[in-house]
Amino acid sequence: MFVFMIVLFVVGYTFIALEHPLKVNKSATALLLAVFLWVCAAIGGEAILINTDSFRDYIMSHQGSAYWEP
Repeated sequence: MFVFMIVLFVVGYTFIALEHPLKVNKSATALLLAVFLWVCAAIGGEAILINTDSFRDYIMSHQGSAYWEP
């Protein structure tokens, strides 16, 4: 899903950049692109998000470090 979102962004940005030759509205293209990207993020969001379990485990095992704030 992440790769599809990148491709969708590049295509949408190309439409925005070629506004005059394609005769499309830049604002409408940007709004539609934003909607499609948010829909993709909502549908496949778990695959995009980083798994924070290992980071939480690291923090819990290094509680005495200088950066730990309980």
